[in-house]
Amino acid sequence: MLLSDNPKKNIMNRRTFLRTSSATSLSVMLPWSSIPPLADSGRLTIGLIADLHQDIIPDAKDRLAAFVRSMRQNPTDVVVQMGDFATPKPEHQELVDLFHSAPGVPLHVLGNHDTDLSFSTADCMAQWQIPATYYTKEVNGFTLIVLDGNEKGSPDYSGGYPSYIGAVQMEWLEQVLASAKNPVILFSHQPLLGWAAIDNATDVRQLLQPYAERIMLCICGHTHIDHVLREGNILYWHVNSSSYFWVGGPYQHQSYPASIHERHKWLSHTCPYDSPIFARLTVDIFQKRLHITGQTGAWVGQSPLDLGADPDHNLIHGEHIVPCIKDRQMGMPY
Repeated sequence: MLLSDNPKKNIMNRRTFLRTSSATSLSVMLPWSSIPPLADSGRLTIGLIADLHQDIIPDAKDRLAAFVRSMRQNPTDVVVQMGDFATPKPEHQELVDLFHSAPGVPLHVLGNHDTDLSFSTADCMAQWQIPATYYTKEVNGFTLIVLDGNEKGSPDYSGGYPSYIGAVQMEWLEQVLASAKNPVILFSHQPLLGWAAIDNATDVRQLLQPYAERIMLCICGHTHIDHVLREGNILYWHVNSSSYFWVGGPYQHQSYPASIHERHKWLSHTCPYDSPIFARLTVDIFQKRLHITGQTGAWVGQSPLDLGADPDHNLIHGEHIVPCIKDRQMGMPY
């Protein structure tokens, strides 16, 4: 979730915007100028769920269960939760177990809210059964890189949750990219490009650029929007939240009965989705395609547009701020 103690990061203003009414299939050309070395099978499928927010949304477990059912019906090679999943309370172990019951290699990305309530990164690592907050995994001849954008030490830090990749992790990332012989996909909770990007996102993108022909995609959560950007021949995908869009205190309202809001104090700061939102990504090197299959829902009660909530960035209601993940075909130019 994009929630900060820094007022500058929570400012909402009113601008003109375009509203569209439905999710559509988009085509985006992949930036590769040449085919990377072929993976073992040339194909990788990934199920993704972002920003579940068990500690905010009342039906988070049901949303996760819907994701797992979908993965069981059409199994993927990898399943990824993109952060802001759930604080590592003992009672949340059942969520982790449910996620791990989905077919495919499980990957966990650390979000800024997973360590709320004084929990530590070590607590998350123990409950999620991951070796570190940033790590790699080789699957089907693809190199999957999980980053941790929650590190301290940013010279530009001005309050709120840390949003930074430190020097040690940057050195590690460069070593991984330099030694990788397979196609690469990167996962981070906070974006590396676009709205709410980490403080040193420019430095990270400069580090990535020499390896652009090998990088299939950079994937993030955090922003609760549906957006794909391209810079320097690399694509950056913001995966929408499974649960809601955050509008904040100035736009508090009730989308559910009062009894539910009484038990979930932050729920009034959100515009919830009426159904779980998640995605399936297929990477096919032989066909030179990335294919995203998403989910479409609707707002519960008032939408951010109805409330007049407009984030202070170039986001369009009905295009980026939507209760869905759009289907997308992204192809390599021949």
